[in-house]
Amino acid sequence: MQIKRFKARNVPEGLQKVKKELGPDAVILSTHQLKGSVGADTVEIVAAIEHDVPETRRCNVDEINDYNLLNQQLQEIKETLSLMFSTKRFLDQIGPNKDLCNLYTSLVVQGLREVFAWELIQSVAHNAKTEKHSIGLSEIKSHFTKTLKQKIRTVDPFTKNGNGNTMFYSFVGPTGAGKTTTLAKLAAHLKLDKNKKISLISLDTYRIGAIEQLKIYAQILDVPLRIASNVKEMADAILELTDKGSDYILIDTIGKNFLVQEHVQDMKQIFDAFPQVKHLLILPANAKDSDLTAVVSTFKAMPIHSFVFTKIDETTTYGNIINQVFRFGKPVSFLGTGQRVPEDIEKADKDKLCHLLLKSVE
Repeated sequence: MQIKRFKARNVPEGLQKVKKELGPDAVILSTHQLKGSVGADTVEIVAAIEHDVPETRRCNVDEINDYNLLNQQLQEIKETLSLMFSTKRFLDQIGPNKDLCNLYTSLVVQGLREVFAWELIQSVAHNAKTEKHSIGLSEIKSHFTKTLKQKIRTVDPFTKNGNGNTMFYSFVGPTGAGKTTTLAKLAAHLKLDKNKKISLISLDTYRIGAIEQLKIYAQILDVPLRIASNVKEMADAILELTDKGSDYILIDTIGKNFLVQEHVQDMKQIFDAFPQVKHLLILPANAKDSDLTAVVSTFKAMPIHSFVFTKIDETTTYGNIINQVFRFGKPVSFLGTGQRVPEDIEKADKDKLCHLLLKSVE
């Protein structure tokens, strides 16, 4: 495979250079604005062309997953190019707008994928065109916020359904995402602020430290904790804690590498016996976008209720949060904003998510 970088004044000109040198079968790997560029070239495109056809051989499960992920990435590239061309034509109709260009650049710097940035810019540009006067940055940001809020969802998973039955929630996600800490924060909130009866179950028999940590939280909150490692023990714990009149039962899960599909399947086999459980997927906001996408993709085997993004305070870019919401269509329920228990967690709010994404836009 031959990989080459192309610099140009704009994306269409860069694509023409790619096609001229590498041909129509070239694949666009990335496009981005050149930071601090002076002069004519302000865009860099990385493209590749495959010369040799690899020898056919049998593929294992991981290779098939990699192939599926590559297909997804190629589809996103195609969508990016399509949206960029359509948006360019649209912007040509309304004339150049420096603030719109700056907004797009800021969104990409924030980690928002080009395909999603262009989609949002196109909506903002359409709203701008309907204005009878020229609009500035503040109005563009207002249009953007309105557009983004229409495309994302937030939810409070702890809203009672009115029948008085016990409600069950599991906290699932990759290692180090903050599952146990998030569970403790929400358990404290439900008991201390909402005066609800809370019980805890831990499935994390893989790490002794995790059980000990949860035991400490259970003692501080004075709530029952049960340990389970299989379907029968889980069923026994649920029956006992339900009979005790628990309003909410929160379930901590094992911390393993969930990029390995088998680990998700092991967990799924347990929860398949308990369809009443709502699954909150805990995702660290400071992780790479590609890693988050891979994790969420593996958890598609389970019916995820909503996303909880932790470590909001440990990053300065928030585009990857919106990327996951756009990619998978799930609502966001909570944001973890620090390590303090129980203070550093808040309900997900559309205005908050918009503010995070627009922090660098000036």
